[in-house]
Amino acid sequence: MRCVAETSTSTDSSAGRRIALFAVVACLLAYAGALAWLSRRTVASQLEFQSAANWLVVFSIPAGLIYLGGAWLIMRNPSTKMMVAAIILTGLAMRAIVMTSPPSIEDDFYRYLWDGAVTARGLNPYEYSPTQILWGSIGAEPIPQPLRQLADESGSILEHVNHPHLTTIYPPIAQLAFATAHMIAPWSTDSWRVLLLLAEGVTLVILFRLLSVLGLSSTAIVWYWWNPILLREIYGGAHMDVLLLPFIVGAVVLATKKRFSVSMLLLALAGGVKLWPIILAPILLGSLLATPKRLFLPLTVFLGTTALVWLPTLPHALSADSGFIAYAEAWQNNAGVFTLLERSGRYILAGIGEPYVYLGQPIARGIVGVTLLAWIAWLSLKPVIAIRDVPRRCCLAVAALFLLAPAQFPWYYVWLLPFLSVVPSIPLLSYSFLLPLYYVRAVVPTVVWLEHGVVWLLLAREMTSSVIRQRRFRRIESVSYADSGC
Repeated sequence: MRCVAETSTSTDSSAGRRIALFAVVACLLAYAGALAWLSRRTVASQLEFQSAANWLVVFSIPAGLIYLGGAWLIMRNPSTKMMVAAIILTGLAMRAIVMTSPPSIEDDFYRYLWDGAVTARGLNPYEYSPTQILWGSIGAEPIPQPLRQLADESGSILEHVNHPHLTTIYPPIAQLAFATAHMIAPWSTDSWRVLLLLAEGVTLVILFRLLSVLGLSSTAIVWYWWNPILLREIYGGAHMDVLLLPFIVGAVVLATKKRFSVSMLLLALAGGVKLWPIILAPILLGSLLATPKRLFLPLTVFLGTTALVWLPTLPHALSADSGFIAYAEAWQNNAGVFTLLERSGRYILAGIGEPYVYLGQPIARGIVGVTLLAWIAWLSLKPVIAIRDVPRRCCLAVAALFLLAPAQFPWYYVWLLPFLSVVPSIPLLSYSFLLPLYYVRAVVPTVVWLEHGVVWLLLAREMTSSVIRQRRFRRIESVSYADSGC
């Protein structure tokens, strides 16, 4: 009778989990539908921008919490091929639903469409800013006819490019992706989002390989594939950040297999999509520090490829209207720690004298830069004991970059997601329901402290618990050693 009762309880529990997972899937698909509905209403001017942003927050916070609950349920169940297939199909369905509507709320994609057209025509996207092209001249120098003709062909796209006084900030590999989308279908966000989906497909395949190499469950892809921030920012907002992920995850897989030269080649190509992945090079090469001779070839590949990739930007990278310079010197948005540093610096400097107040931001950037470099050096110099150390340290480096950066846009969070499939962190995963608050910061500026403060409190709690566990373990070891009579 007892065995029957236990079996019945187990069956009920299993059925309850299945029902809960069906409910999670239904809610996430409904969220995708809500994003599509919201985009159509916004583009059709049936909702003003802030109203649309408010609705986005209302939809996205519960979706983030449901996603976390659903992923937790999946990770508690045994990994099966059926479960993995269900995860993949659900994620594909979510993306397909959002892709039925035009991008909205964000406008970075206008720059992608324009840059793609310029690059596809064999022109230099770094030479002229949109404002210069719209004016038709720079002083007495006229804009080249092919660019003026392209501006006419673009319709209103060029007029919608944000920060139009600056030349493009996107590196050459990103430009190739923009040009590819343009060649598939000119001026089309559909072709652009299909390209993003293809990049994600490659990432998913490589991520499966990484999980296999590390001996982790395949169902851990759910932390990446179902994340609502990724769905909203990549397919709802058409941001380009997933283009980085196949290169980065591939570089990590190859580093774990000791194929360092090819790993560095992929990492250098990732740096051609956005510059920041180069910070991972010391971590991926960390195990070679004990044998410096073996560093020569991977470093040569990395530095040589990086130089070749960035070569097209050099003639215009330091110009007065360079997007690269503007981003490095002044870009700041939605930051937590950096804002505290910058405001504290201004307050202290104001006591010294008014002219020094303006040094607050460069000093804060310097502190953040030095802190990040010291953190990466520490992660790189620690001995690699287990195969999971490499992706774990990469996760810690990218997390530090995101947490300390002057700009903490929600789409930057996508950089962390493949690593969180390998090293799930509750504090970092909590951004899945906190980051949507970004969209109401114009109405409630103090919301930024809630957005990031919760994460830092959870991180502090996690670190404190870890220290307590380590001390307790050492105390138990010490007592056991004394009791053994040694």
